[in-house]
Amino acid sequence: MENIMTLFRPDKQHEYCRDYADRLFTGHAPTLRAFGEAFGDDAPECWLMAQLSDLTEFAGNKEKLSVAVLGELARVIMTQYGFLKLTELMYFFVLFKSGRFGRFYGAVDALAVTSALNDFMRLRREELARIERIESERREERRAHDDKARAITWEEYLRRKAAREDEERK
Repeated sequence: MENIMTLFRPDKQHEYCRDYADRLFTGHAPTLRAFGEAFGDDAPECWLMAQLSDLTEFAGNKEKLSVAVLGELARVIMTQYGFLKLTELMYFFVLFKSGRFGRFYGAVDALAVTSALNDFMRLRREELARIERIESERREERRAHDDKARAITWEEYLRRKAAREDEERK
């Protein structure tokens, strides 16, 4: 577990978002649920609390979320978004820090985080659709290339047909 906590720690958010754009959504990073199944139910909660603490520190508000509220927020995220990969959530936190999903006013607000996650889900659907379109186009190009490689000219077809007919007559 320590290796995953280190590999996906908050200060790595920018690295993943900068260097692994499409892999954030399609890579092999574990989901919150898989992380919990592998290392126990507390593991994703601890990981989320680290990410959320980093977000609250970044926000710079005087009033921080209490440990109890951080834990409850982590559990809500785990329950509602357990299918998300750790990298996807890291991307969410980077986007939140960049102002994409609004800001905190006066104090860090757990509901602002969950509302932002709802907005993130729309963005995620759009990104996954974009990635699927690109993959579909690539598959179609490969299929067309393969078809072209197997294709023969009309003259070659007629030559082979005539050869087959000659062979059948013998």
